[in-house]
Amino acid sequence: MEEIIHIGILRKNAAGKLEVEITDQVECSTCHVKGSCSAGSAREKTFPVEYRYDDIEPGDLVSVHLSVKTAFKALFWAYIFPLILLLATIIVSSIVFSELLTGLIAISSLVIYYTIIYLAKNYFNKEFSLNIKRLNHD
Repeated sequence: MEEIIHIGILRKNAAGKLEVEITDQVECSTCHVKGSCSAGSAREKTFPVEYRYDDIEPGDLVSVHLSVKTAFKALFWAYIFPLILLLATIIVSSIVFSELLTGLIAISSLVIYYTIIYLAKNYFNKEFSLNIKRLNHD
């Protein structure tokens, strides 16, 4: 199974939760999923991680692993499904309603969708959690 791997440093934020800080990498320029990977779009990016590792402490160098399948599943729920929902809402509602009402219904459908996604964030955090591995210090 293919994986997307980034190197980062485990950090603790102000709330006491752990995050992995990933800095810009040379490998991003040759990666085949760089267009849909948010880690490659910024010089420095932080990602929350669940702390269930006894041998990893804040400040350790870690590798972050995410399967390509999981990355595409996240891409689907964040971008592709909302686009399908928007287009379907516009097509169906334009048959019955005026353009103004169709636009308002379409925008409302996206607001409702992203509200549901926000309310289900605990599920999505578990579904799309990052796996981290400590890199050996020499």
